[in-house]
Amino acid sequence: MKSHRRKIAPFLVGFSVLLLVCLLHLWGSFTRSSSGSDIATLSPIERLEAITYDARVRLAARFPTAISSNLAVVFIDDAAFRRVNSGELGFSYLWPWPRFLYGKAVRELKAQGATAVGIDILFADSYPDSEATAVTEVRNGLEIVTQSDDFFAESLKTSGQVILAAEEGALPHPKFRNAAMALGSVQSNPDFGVLRRVRPFSFQTVVHPKLEELRVALDLNLDSGQVTNGVYVLQSASGDAEPVKFKLRADGTLDLTELGEVDERPQPPVRPERVWNLGIALAAQELGLDLTHPIVRRGSITLKGEKTSLTLPLDKDGMFLVDWSLKFDTIARGKTAVHVGDIVSLLLHDKAREQGEIPAEAPFKDRLVLIGSTATGNNYSDLGATPLEAQAPLMTKHLNIANSILTGRFIQRAPVWLELLLTIAFGALAASLTWRSRVLVAFAVIALTAVAYIAAACLLYVQARYWLPIVLPLGGGLALPHFSMVTYRLLFEQRERRHVTDVFRRIVSPAVVNDLISAESLALGGARREITIYFADVRGFTEFTDHAQALAEAYVREHNLDSKAAEEYYNVQAAEMLNVVNTYLATIADVIKKHNGTLDKYIGDCVMAFWGAPTDNPTHAVACVRAAIEAQERLLALNSARIETNRQRTRLNEMRLGSGRPPVPLLPILTVGTGINTGPATVGLMGSDAHILNYTVFGREVNVAARLEGISGKSRIIISEATFKHLLRDDPALAAICAPLEPVHVKGIAASVNIYEVRWQKSAAPVPDQTSIAVA
Repeated sequence: MKSHRRKIAPFLVGFSVLLLVCLLHLWGSFTRSSSGSDIATLSPIERLEAITYDARVRLAARFPTAISSNLAVVFIDDAAFRRVNSGELGFSYLWPWPRFLYGKAVRELKAQGATAVGIDILFADSYPDSEATAVTEVRNGLEIVTQSDDFFAESLKTSGQVILAAEEGALPHPKFRNAAMALGSVQSNPDFGVLRRVRPFSFQTVVHPKLEELRVALDLNLDSGQVTNGVYVLQSASGDAEPVKFKLRADGTLDLTELGEVDERPQPPVRPERVWNLGIALAAQELGLDLTHPIVRRGSITLKGEKTSLTLPLDKDGMFLVDWSLKFDTIARGKTAVHVGDIVSLLLHDKAREQGEIPAEAPFKDRLVLIGSTATGNNYSDLGATPLEAQAPLMTKHLNIANSILTGRFIQRAPVWLELLLTIAFGALAASLTWRSRVLVAFAVIALTAVAYIAAACLLYVQARYWLPIVLPLGGGLALPHFSMVTYRLLFEQRERRHVTDVFRRIVSPAVVNDLISAESLALGGARREITIYFADVRGFTEFTDHAQALAEAYVREHNLDSKAAEEYYNVQAAEMLNVVNTYLATIADVIKKHNGTLDKYIGDCVMAFWGAPTDNPTHAVACVRAAIEAQERLLALNSARIETNRQRTRLNEMRLGSGRPPVPLLPILTVGTGINTGPATVGLMGSDAHILNYTVFGREVNVAARLEGISGKSRIIISEATFKHLLRDDPALAAICAPLEPVHVKGIAASVNIYEVRWQKSAAPVPDQTSIAVA
């Protein structure tokens, strides 16, 4: 169970991160929608997503895009400022220009047959009458003088096709508002400083024109209106006069009969008016769409007309995404289908018409015309950043919006549910890859998936203007779960690796330790494996220790040592005995590790090891037998060297005895008997971290190997039939040096055991008997 929890822990970490990301995104979307706040208050995820959106907009601008052929723009630029001020037109004015200039431009556009005109300039106030700006005209032989604002208002009414700019809290003066065909919102709502979308419409509070007209004369505070008993009451703006009361009709409209006027269009004192975006309002005139009765739904607005209907998609905040296909720079240089004119040319053409000359060309015929300032300097034009340009006149947004509607090409953003579904799907993919694969493999697959998804998102936008989210699916779905799981593996699984190293570094070779660390899964808690078990016992060690102990006691008596000196002498002799057995056991242990075996334990002067766990080894029997052979060969070489040393010591002792000195002890010569068996057994960690923890093996086959070691004698290797069959299969040459022996009965096993002896010695020379040369 513990191992299972360790395996699933990284997956749970990744899943928790994914769930947290999705919940935070849902919470952000819900709170924003319920509070009505715009994108500028959103999370860093939305900020990054907006950046990826801008990149897609710029990418789409590199490809050919449909542009409506009935759009036109009239720029008021620095050159127009200079020419109007130069006197070239018969007058000279600085900015702000008198309103009659716009009236003449509107009149000329009407004469040329423009479909509709939008003016992206606010006319919130009325200028005082002045002879310097009055317009003198000859009509029917009479010279008529008209004040500048009145001339503009008259031109608006005569044209009947002009849409004036309005902003929240900044409506055109009633004189112009009542003369215009409609109002158009020019409000900009930048997201993090970049204009990507607009509100399709807003509601503006419109005061009755008569109240606007009486505001100054009667000192009215138009923001203080209250209805009391069928009367509309306005307080004094200065606070010095009594409130002014206006009678209301039964339907709530203002009754002007007491003022001696006839109201052709009864209106309430104050009413909310839906003001559409200027670009939408212009396009609606071309398509004949009814803006007074829109069908507003969550996520869309449907506009109907006599010949067509159109549905505008909205994002989750109720905003209309601008399809930025037209750059100011390319428009100004005449590189698009949008006709570009200048206001001075319009004024010159209007002057020619006044003199009876009819211009040969009418470039604005059947076009939607936008008039706006692009002049440099403060308060001359509305500059800002768009996805296409770092700094440009924002009046171009109306052209892009109108073009989007006229071409029927809209930006559709993927809904929240699809964004979350993609995030969850990518999160599941990242978790599965990171959980099941190596880190580098998982990272490579995730990186390729991300690249493919980004390519698909870009293609969808370029071809279909579909905004497929990138940041949340890739960042919150692919990247965060992947890196959180990898971090978990680095922080916590590294501890597991240290644990594995601490357990195995003394019992297996460094190569096996590395295999264990890099293994994807390990069954250290307990598993059934087919393994080969090895027992090797040092022969003659007991007799050696008994003889050495007897000699030590005799030495203590002969030299009459006191208890402290005797204890020190016994300790020295014990250390020498331990050094002897360690020399033999260390030789065997080194060979075991060399052949990638697992050193299980020392049982007195016996070594236990096995092959086939913890790492798989399909030829574990061959590895074990070859290790046993090499161990015997090394011990033979060790004994040969010790025998030669003993010969030298024997000669030395003869001289020492002749001089009355004590002899030098001879080195003991020991041998090893080996038992090997192959079969299924249980392997795993036994014990606890708090006390003793050992990776060991147990089962019937282990007992058989131990019994075979007990009957192996000196310097012999006895293997079971199961081990022999593995040798036949995996190494026939090794099996050829094995000789069958009589079956034996071993303790604890009912049936007899077929055994073989591995004839490892190249010559039949007997190993010297330690009892004859072990001690002097």
